[in-house]
Amino acid sequence: MKNPTQENKELLDQWYKLSFNDFKAAKSLVKDGNLLLAVFHLQQSLEKFFKMYFILSQKEQPPMIHNLLQISIQANIYEQMDDEKKDLINTLNPFYIKARYPTYKKSLEDSLDDVKVQYLIVQTNEVIEWLKLKMKPLGWQQN
Repeated sequence: MKNPTQENKELLDQWYKLSFNDFKAAKSLVKDGNLLLAVFHLQQSLEKFFKMYFILSQKEQPPMIHNLLQISIQANIYEQMDDEKKDLINTLNPFYIKARYPTYKKSLEDSLDDVKVQYLIVQTNEVIEWLKLKMKPLGWQQN
């Protein structure tokens, strides 16, 4: 898929726009003091980038799952990550499912503060930039 089909290009563009919006929302939510929802959107942003990588590397639709670890493994990108990137995945992963259930929300909220969330924003951006570089040889071009 050196030259993705028009259909795949449109799909990749859609995933990119959604990821960008999630990342932007996370930064806005931090300013509003909504740390839990901010980290949820960081997880969502990274999930969409992993799915973009999956489309390019596996030449098929990504799995309909939200687990960052599983998606990155299935996309064959996990083994290329350093420990810092893997730690970020493990940190963000619970925020998709557990943040939606009241019994987990409190413990997740208690684990966050402004400094930690700002750090997660920086880390997420670094992984996204790394993924962009990894996707270029596979035919992805950022608009």
